[in-house]
Amino acid sequence: MTTRLTPVGRDDVIPLLELQVRPEQADFVASNAKSLAQLPFETGGYAFVIWDGDTRIGLAQVIDMAEHDDVAEGEDPDSVFLWRFMIDRTHQGQGHGRAALAWLQDWTRARGRTAMMTSAVPENTVALRLYEAVGFVRTGQMTEGDEVEMHMPL
Repeated sequence: MTTRLTPVGRDDVIPLLELQVRPEQADFVASNAKSLAQLPFETGGYAFVIWDGDTRIGLAQVIDMAEHDDVAEGEDPDSVFLWRFMIDRTHQGQGHGRAALAWLQDWTRARGRTAMMTSAVPENTVALRLYEAVGFVRTGQMTEGDEVEMHMPL
């Protein structure tokens, strides 16, 4: 396994649109088409292809809250928000998610940010376990979209 991340480029868009989560996960994460369409409208937003060797296997999108023009009350302006995160169904359970999150932690630290945030629907137990395994902690708060809010100091 050689997981790496690169910024999304033009040649990545069509292959990313073909990636899918497992059917039972479809209600837990936005499609890559929706995620990529929304990205230009989120200041401080960055999108990364998750690779296994030479194969595109996922998408990660983050928002650098220090660059974001809509930081809500209670959000950490010195953090990076993990906004969208998906691994294709054929590559799940192989450690790619954990490796991609470690890469994003390093990217966040390199930007001088001190924390990461994310959220997940309460029924998405697989994602919640993964996030907790890499250091995210539930804040005890729910987002406006009724998702479990999580925070990780770096």
